[in-house]
Amino acid sequence: MLSVICFSKDRPLQLEAYIETLMYFGGIKPEYVTVLVACSPGISYQRLVERFPKINWVHETAFRQDLLDALSACEDYVLLGCDDVVFKDFFDVNDCIRALQMRQDVFGFSLRLGTNLNFIPAVHSEDGIFLWDWQKAKGDYWRYPWEVSASIYRRDFIRRYLEARADVTNPNRFEAFLAKQISDLEAEIPPKLACFPSSCCVTITVNRVQDEYPNEFDESKDTGPETLYREHMNGLKQNWFKLAHWSNDSVHVGAEHFELVQQVDVTTVAYTAGSDRKAAARSRRFSLALKILWWRAAAVLWEEGRKRLPRSWLQFLKSAVRYVS
Repeated sequence: MLSVICFSKDRPLQLEAYIETLMYFGGIKPEYVTVLVACSPGISYQRLVERFPKINWVHETAFRQDLLDALSACEDYVLLGCDDVVFKDFFDVNDCIRALQMRQDVFGFSLRLGTNLNFIPAVHSEDGIFLWDWQKAKGDYWRYPWEVSASIYRRDFIRRYLEARADVTNPNRFEAFLAKQISDLEAEIPPKLACFPSSCCVTITVNRVQDEYPNEFDESKDTGPETLYREHMNGLKQNWFKLAHWSNDSVHVGAEHFELVQQVDVTTVAYTAGSDRKAAARSRRFSLALKILWWRAAAVLWEEGRKRLPRSWLQFLKSAVRYVS
């Protein structure tokens, strides 16, 4: 079985979309979900607590210990999540668990990656699941094995990591410290990652709630945490259904994909069963091979360009590559 641990700070409106899409597209029951909440003065999650009483709500007091306590009640596999993620396509968690059970050389199962994204590495398909060697990948997302927004890991690994690091005091350090250890070859982890043929979620970067790490976000709309909290209290919701079945080409997207509505209009959309995904993966094997060749060439050019070209030229090249793809 699978448990979910989601981190949230000052974003009840965005968290509501995370929970709704997780349950709609993933079929996850609320009793398997834990939310670690951190609140600034004047912001409350009480409306969500009342709406989702079966979720395990943990108001953070000591991050590391709170997370260890949550893990002690989790199943063997844990989906780590962040409140600015929106799920956009159906997925079966049993497929994810099966991949981790059958392949000890697979470190994690990513729900945010898929062959709709840029810089695809050399992937191969096994029973409708795509696998790749993250150490040989070129794209930043594909060679980043440890992240806390939408990947499934073995609970025991997470617990051992936390027990060995007393300095993990917030979600950003929880991700960054191990990511650096892996990058510096100071942490030994399995060499492969897994994902579905298409990504199941996307991160909408419309605000930032921490200053420790300078994550980029889109400020083109008035979507700061305080503004969205007021809209949340006024009954507005994030229109997540507009992204259903969207074939995004990047893990992170901007404010143009963020919309507030009084009510999310959920209509019937087709569920892509596991057998259908396998057939689709087989039917597009040739086109995928060409796509991988294209992105491997683009990745080499990009890496060389980063060393030699001015930043303005790199931005132009990045736009041109995205347009061609």
